[in-house]
Amino acid sequence: MNKKKIFQLIVISAFCVMVITSLIFFISCIEYSSAPQYSMTINESDHAVLTSTNGNGVKENFGVGLYNAPFHDAANSMHYSKYLEENESFTGYLYLSNQMSEANDFLVFCLFDYTQVPFETEDGYIQVTRILQLKPFEEVFFPFNLGTVSKGAHDFEIFVIMKPNEHSLNETFRRSTDISYLGSRRINVFVGNSTLVEPSYMHFDPEIYSSVCGSEYPVNNGILITKQPCSRTLWFTENVKPDDILDYSINAAADNRYPVSFALVALLDYIQVPVQIASKESTFFGRLEQGEKVSIPAQVQIPSLEGIHELMVVWMPAPYHKLEEKPGSPIHIPEGIWSTPSTRVGLNVTRF
Repeated sequence: MNKKKIFQLIVISAFCVMVITSLIFFISCIEYSSAPQYSMTINESDHAVLTSTNGNGVKENFGVGLYNAPFHDAANSMHYSKYLEENESFTGYLYLSNQMSEANDFLVFCLFDYTQVPFETEDGYIQVTRILQLKPFEEVFFPFNLGTVSKGAHDFEIFVIMKPNEHSLNETFRRSTDISYLGSRRINVFVGNSTLVEPSYMHFDPEIYSSVCGSEYPVNNGILITKQPCSRTLWFTENVKPDDILDYSINAAADNRYPVSFALVALLDYIQVPVQIASKESTFFGRLEQGEKVSIPAQVQIPSLEGIHELMVVWMPAPYHKLEEKPGSPIHIPEGIWSTPSTRVGLNVTRF
């Protein structure tokens, strides 16, 4: 892609007024020759714009927003919270814009209290995931309905995964998925008079639970999934047999400036699976002290169906934190609230 086209794509997002977070994943010392640069911004209409580049130019640029009505303005934005009466259905509109010069597929799914949940679409279907096909520079409002939710305070996050049907085992593609091709918006949902309650976090005792990766490990405020604990070798593909148990490691790191609480969700073919099979918990909650870096053991049950399957883990910082004092006035959270994905690992399932 030439420089003129790159500039045109960047201009589309130039009206963004506030950079919420900018993550640059430097892993030059772990077989990572062209580290992607990733950023998320919130614009004046209150939707997130995700952009990432690599050595070949812009590889993703799309916008994600949550609205109460299909109007692209701040007045109809959910901002960072939604208030419901008891027995009121939780409905909304996902705003999605493909800000690329080619058509793209996007997969949509929802986590409610960090558990994947089905949602109803305007055509009456109830689904756990939904593929949306967008033309170049197309924008859509996608209505969803989660039905009634229980009384209390909750976290809700809607996710969009770009290129979900790309199953190439090519290393270039696999490398490009690191911290990329995923956008989301998180809000607090309040039903009745209620307050958020933080979960029980895992504190890491290296003697009984996890491996300490050391301060020099090249991950900061995020995760890297690898075959071995604290490995510096990126993991892209794996040949596996049907129904086997595959062990791997989720290497997690806090920023050097502040501690971080987080939730981890593992996805197999974009469906939530336990991070650790023995625990059977759908979500892993952890807390790291300032600068702490550990390796968390994980397992996945290999599908019976032969072919290429997708494994990824999503890092979600600051679960169950109140996100705004009042609509449109977000609370500053040092570690941020933006979810980021691991590399998509291509599991090549074959009997031989």
